[in-house]
Formats: sequence, structure tokens, C-alpha cells
Amino acid sequence: MTAAEFFDAKMRRFRIASKEPYAWFVTRGPGEGTLDTTLLAGALEAGAEVRFRSRLEPSSADLVATGPQTPDGLARETAFETDGTTRVRVLYDPSVAPGGYAYLFTVGGRGTFGCAIVRDLGGIDRYFEKAKEKLLSVDEIPVEGPRDAYSFMNFALAPEPRRDGRPAAGEAGAFQDYLFGLGMRYAISSGALAADALLTGRDFSALARERFGRRQRVSLVNRYLYEAGGAFGLSLFARFATRMDFRTVLSAFYRPGAVRLALAPLVEALWKNRGLCAHRLPPHWCRAREREIRAPELGRIG
Repeated sequence: MTAAEFFDAKMRRFRIASKEPYAWFVTRGPGEGTLDTTLLAGALEAGAEVRFRSRLEPSSADLVATGPQTPDGLARETAFETDGTTRVRVLYDPSVAPGGYAYLFTVGGRGTFGCAIVRDLGGIDRYFEKAKEKLLSVDEIPVEGPRDAYSFMNFALAPEPRRDGRPAAGEAGAFQDYLFGLGMRYAISSGALAADALLTGRDFSALARERFGRRQRVSLVNRYLYEAGGAFGLSLFARFATRMDFRTVLSAFYRPGAVRLALAPLVEALWKNRGLCAHRLPPHWCRAREREIRAPELGRIG
């Protein structure tokens, strides 16, 4: 992607652009040419044995990569077929996506509409419908064969990314970007790092702290600033993004600079969970929740 349209709570449109791609669309699922089948083919070619519809006891595994354990953020999505127009739209409105955002992407005849939130998770369906009404009011979009699903993410700062005494990669080991809830790059890179550690006998936890530690703490600070800004701050961010190359803007946000790293201990203290949590990790930091929620039955769009 080199262009997009951002909308604030008042549905003011902000067009952003970059010279080089700032993000990529990825096709998931069992179909030909998807990320999943490509990675599977590579694993099989390398001699891996892959077993579907079977469960391995964690105590017998060398590496745990079972995904997120508890929802710190929740998204509902609709995948559908549509026309060939490319649309990349993001809505920043705390009233319809508290702590998150809503998005509409259509590329190559496929589309996804989604709403991601980090507060009041039990209200995801209500927020989804409100956000959908706002984003689809921009223009009429053909929607064929819609398929709904829920997905969730979790986030923690874990000095020892381990589960049941085993190295844990991806969200099982708390590797996640907390600003926008993106975990795919962390899943692949932490998995590769864990495999390297197992093959070479090096300490995976130490390697992970060196590779990801500062970036994750910065993403926590970014998340705090994102939520603290409210509707006004998000509108200001969207307006600011139109004035610079957006790839440069994102790079500045994710760079582990001195100011954000200095703010990290303060944010950790303000948001620290001092009760029980469901992350099932060794001693770690995670965010205090407003109250226990019961999220809808979760599944991922394939």
C-alpha cells in the first residue's frame, strides 16, 4: 500500500501517501498462493512433519506457538467479494471503536471490513454495526458472499517468553505490536529466532529481549498516547499524516527513541495489572482491565 484514506470521528477525510509501500495486503487461508500454504510448502520442503487436527502435549514440545491466550483486544471482521476497485480506509473514532479503529479494504475483488477495540470487549457487535454504518456511508460498495468471524490479540511484556518451561513464539510468548494490534511479523520473526536458538543452543529469552524488547516497550507507549489523545488527538494524527510521507511517519512512531523509552516505565506503572491474569506466562507485565468481560465465541477468517 502506498495510499489510504483516514476518517476522523466527524467523518472528515484525510488522504495519506508514501513513495514506497508502508504496508502489504496478505492473503490467508488454505488457498493457492496464500501465506499459509507458502509457509507450509517451505516447511515440508525442509523436511518438517506436519500433522493436522492433532494436539501435542506442551510438555513434549520443543517450542510453543499456540497463539494468543486471552483477549486484550478484539476484532470482528466481514470478508466478502466485491468489485475491482482498490479502497484503503481507516476510521479513527473512539465512540465506535473504543481504543481501536475500524477499517475497510478492497483489493483485487476481495474485501474486508472490520472493527477492532481494546475496551468494552463485550460490546464488539454493537460497535461493529456502528462503525460499519459510518464507513459504508462514504460510497456504495458491492458486497457478495459475506463471511463473519472474530479474532483477538493479547499483549504483555515478558522478559522470559516461555510456556510450560518451553520457548514460546508469536503471541504465545507475548510478541505483539500494541499500537495497532499487528502480530504477523512478530510471529514469523520470533518463530525464526526461536528455531535458531534451539538449533544453536543459545538462550532464546536473551535473544528475544535484545531483538524485540525495546520495540515492544515503545509500542506500549504508542498505545497509551493513542488512547489518551481521544477523538481530538486521533483527528490531529490523521491531519498530520497527510503532510509527510506516511512510511516516514510510521517509522518515526516505531523507532525506539530516547523519549518514548523514557516514558515506558511511567506507562507501565499507570497501567500495571496488580491482580490475576490469564496470560499463563512467567513473571511479566500486563495491563489492568476495567472489568472481566465475556467475549463472543472467537474464530478467525480463513
